[in-house]
Amino acid sequence: CSDWEDCYGSTSSSDREEEIDGLKSSVKPESVTGGDIPARKDEKIGEVKEEKVMMKHKDLKEIVEAIRENFEKAAVAGDELSEMLQISRAQLDRSFSQLK
Repeated sequence: CSDWEDCYGSTSSSDREEEIDGLKSSVKPESVTGGDIPARKDEKIGEVKEEKVMMKHKDLKEIVEAIRENFEKAAVAGDELSEMLQISRAQLDRSFSQLK
């Protein structure tokens, strides 16, 4: 099993449906807000992990807006990573030029 909980077992579909029914909330989808649980510190590793909550959406428009928002967050994170990699590349280039 991984952190993504992608374990495969011999659970039947009816067992899964019962589990899902047991997990359903009495909160109506339109009243669900937010999506992030506050970050927590993992004592074993010492790093901060951010946990996500699955959200229910009222209609297709809300789903599209949520996807767009998540895509924009990922793009910002990608920009930051790209900047870090470019800085590392520049440092590496300088190191090689000093060796010549």
